[in-house]
Amino acid sequence: LHYLNLKAENVFRAVLMARHPKASKDTLVIEIGSNDGKQALWAAQQGYNVISFEPAPAGFKRCQALKEKAGTITGALEFRNVAISNTKGAVHFIDNGVVSRIVNASTSGAVKVRTTTLSEEVDSDIAFLKIDVEGHEMAVLQGMTELFERHTIEFILMEHNPTQIARHGYGTAAAVLALLHSKGYDLYDLRLFEFQGPSLKHVVSTEENRWRRPHHFLDLEAFFTPAQPASPWGAWTDIFAVRRPS
Repeated sequence: LHYLNLKAENVFRAVLMARHPKASKDTLVIEIGSNDGKQALWAAQQGYNVISFEPAPAGFKRCQALKEKAGTITGALEFRNVAISNTKGAVHFIDNGVVSRIVNASTSGAVKVRTTTLSEEVDSDIAFLKIDVEGHEMAVLQGMTELFERHTIEFILMEHNPTQIARHGYGTAAAVLALLHSKGYDLYDLRLFEFQGPSLKHVVSTEENRWRRPHHFLDLEAFFTPAQPASPWGAWTDIFAVRRPS
């Protein structure tokens, strides 16, 4: 496990600016979890071919409105109203304007949305894959088996919250990182000097704790999952996965 002190947004933009699409045939950028659509729009304005998935109907409408207001785009931008998972089907989803995520059918305000896999949606090399799915990461990766086998995905950036990963029940946070490592990626923890989420006694941005962070990705889950967290939401970091040269 390697460490960097960079915000995820800055990594996303710096990498795409460094490898300008004109210098490579691999210009596809995939975003799973559009949020407000601004990151996808920015990448398309740099000349990339961008596909961004947003399952929440309200969020999808916001993204479409953003695209319409943007005017001329150098690259290409497509928003798709579907949830990426490990199978075709349906889940219940909620978008409260702050956090969008999969929930139980009984959750107030939840809507039913369609699911599919990334392997079904994409059949080409990917320059950059950005994943922000509030704990559903393992299911997303499980649905990428054929994609990993047939194509190259150069960079993967994802939010990593062990508490939320456990809530979804598709495996542990350590298993998510182990899967990426087994696919040939070096893993970087981006939040060495900054911790996201409610304050936890042992996860505080102090000089001492910066050097106590795990040296192996398999130990990162325990570091972010204390016995008595300050909040049921948990604490999180951002993981940047860089494909090792073959």
